[in-house]
Amino acid sequence: MFHRQFLRGFLDLIYGKQDTCTLCGHQLATGQAVCSVCRQEITGLRQEYNTCRNCGRLLEEGDVCNQCLQQLFYFQQACVVGPYRDLLRDYVHQFKYQGRRDMAKGFAVLLAEVLRRQSWLDRIQLLVPVPLYWKKQAARNYNQSRLLARHLADILDIPLGTALLVKVSDTPSQTALTREQRMVNVRNTFRAAVPAAVQDRNILLVDDIITTGSTVSECARALLEAGARGVWVAAIASGVTRAASEARFDTAAVRAE
Repeated sequence: MFHRQFLRGFLDLIYGKQDTCTLCGHQLATGQAVCSVCRQEITGLRQEYNTCRNCGRLLEEGDVCNQCLQQLFYFQQACVVGPYRDLLRDYVHQFKYQGRRDMAKGFAVLLAEVLRRQSWLDRIQLLVPVPLYWKKQAARNYNQSRLLARHLADILDIPLGTALLVKVSDTPSQTALTREQRMVNVRNTFRAAVPAAVQDRNILLVDDIITTGSTVSECARALLEAGARGVWVAAIASGVTRAASEARFDTAAVRAE
């Protein structure tokens, strides 16, 4: 270990310190956080899908998802880097389960680029990460959504509230649950810890993955009940959902119910 560190220090002295891609680890000469190979492959995955004009999740075809026809989301819209598949899935898994905290900066850079293309970004006044239950965070020793939100707040120059939303009860893993089971599993499990800090604020909720949207919707509900003006969502990846028939969908009617 000492010899490796000595050699790297010597090479940095001779050739200049080399930055590395925060996702794949390859050397970078430009000082950027993500290499062109990772950027192109992840961007290419995103271009294969449409976006639901109501909730912002990814679609194989069409522009309104089937779930928006059946379920009210409490957030205004979601924004993601790409689909939870292939390279992006592998990277998110490393970030979330294998202790790769260093990947947070690269993901934040990519997510910030997507967010800057959203017309509603200028409304955002506060970033809030999706919390873990305290026992789960103690076991993992970090909250990946909080790490992501911290870097994102720095890049976008938006205030960060890391302790404004808490998970008040432990719940089984969502991984093997159906959409209906996920909705029940997270119901009433989040609350605003400092309601005064979110009142009349437009909030960007930050998470790692959006699968069915149940978790972020429940978080948004807790923030709105505490007085938040509106909630939007940003995540690294999203599951891909099915399109609904345009003839059967009415955004205003679903929002009003």
